[in-house]
Amino acid sequence: AGRLGSAVAVAAAAGLVLAGLSSRSPPVGAALVAAGLLLGMRPLRRLLPPGTLTARAGLPVTVLSRGLLTLAFFGADTYVPLAITAVRGRSTAVASIAVTAATLSWTAAAWVQERKAADWPGRRLIRAGLLIVAAGIACEAAALFPGVPVAVAVAGWAVGGFGIGLAYSPLSLIVLGEAPSGQEGVASASLQLADTLGVALGAGLGGVLVAAGAAAGQERAGIGGAYALAAVVAVGAALLARRVPSRTLPRPARATGG
Repeated sequence: AGRLGSAVAVAAAAGLVLAGLSSRSPPVGAALVAAGLLLGMRPLRRLLPPGTLTARAGLPVTVLSRGLLTLAFFGADTYVPLAITAVRGRSTAVASIAVTAATLSWTAAAWVQERKAADWPGRRLIRAGLLIVAAGIACEAAALFPGVPVAVAVAGWAVGGFGIGLAYSPLSLIVLGEAPSGQEGVASASLQLADTLGVALGAGLGGVLVAAGAAAGQERAGIGGAYALAAVVAVGAALLARRVPSRTLPRPARATGG
C-alpha cells in the first residue's frame, strides 16, 4: 500500500510539473511546478534505489540511465511525424515510414545486441546506443531545414531506433544482475518507473517547447528545441553511463537438437 501511494503521488506530481510548464501564466506555472516537486520528490526517492537522483555508481545510475534513454528517444520520437508533416509538408505516409523504420531498426539492434552480449561489456553497448540515439536526433534536426532531403529524416530515425535497441535490453539485464538477492522484483519495478517517467517527461517537456514555438509562429524552432533537449539528454546520459557496472551480459542459451 505504501509503494502504491508513493506511485500515485509521483504520477500526480509529474502531472503538476508538466501543467505548470505549459501554463500561460508565469505565477500559476511556477506554483504548479513547485507543488509538483514538493509532492513528488520524497515518494520518488522512496521508489527508486538510493542514490538514483544523484547518479550513484552501480544499480542507481543504471536505473537513471534507463529513464534518460527513454526521455531522449521519445522526447524526439513524439515529434518526428509532426516535423515531417507540418514543417516539411509531406504526407502522413512518409511520417509513418520514418516511425516504422525506427521500429524495425530497434528490432535489428536487439538482434545485434543479443549476439554481442558475451563479447562486449553491457556498459559499452549502453554508451554506444545513447550516442547513436543522439546522432539520429541530430539527423532529425537537420531535416527540419528545406535544403535537406526528407529522406534524411527517415534514415535518421532508423539510426535513432537502432540506438535505443542497442541500449535498452542491457540496462534491464544489468539492473537485474546488480539487484540484491531477493530484491529483483523491486529493482524491476524501479526500472519500469524510470521508463514511464522518461517517456512522460520527454514528450511533455518537448511539448512545452513545441507549443511555445507554435504560439510564436515558429513551429520549426519549437520542434528544434525539443530535438535539442532530447539530444543533450542522450549525450549527458552517455557520459553518466561510464558509472554503469562493467558487466558482460550472458548469452542466451540456444536449443540443440536431440
